[in-house]
Amino acid sequence: MIVFWTPAKIALLERYWTQGWTAQHIGDKLGATRNAVIGKAHRLKLTPRGEPARVPVRQRIQRVKSAQPAAKSKLKGSRKTTTMSKAIPPRPIVNETVPAGDVCAATMALKADDCRWPMGDPYTDRFMYCTGKKLENYPYCEEHCRKAYRDFGAPRPPGKVK
Repeated sequence: MIVFWTPAKIALLERYWTQGWTAQHIGDKLGATRNAVIGKAHRLKLTPRGEPARVPVRQRIQRVKSAQPAAKSKLKGSRKTTTMSKAIPPRPIVNETVPAGDVCAATMALKADDCRWPMGDPYTDRFMYCTGKKLENYPYCEEHCRKAYRDFGAPRPPGKVK
């Protein structure tokens, strides 16, 4: 069995890695693939490229404290404003097409003979289905079948719809 990663190649890999060479250039220099270089660097526990070298926790805390400016607060009227902005979570979109008092069912509450016409935005809590009685051979009630099919009740031609 031929061993590719000799101690000399490992030493070169570590040196090139710490100098900031790319994995592709190191591989070209050592006669290995980019993935082989990355895999060996991972097994040797060399510092990953996207991260700085590990710093003790106390030094990191001191760096963070010294790097952040103190938040300035100003009083304007009765509101307190700061210079640091907070992320505001997005508000859910409410679809007004679903009336609040309408008789509708959630997905888990559907019965076998309920209409499957979706009502509202599926990404909100108000997404429901119509609870009308579905017609035989159709998933919808009569009103929604009129909306879903052009010739309601007429036999459909076989094959794909153009």
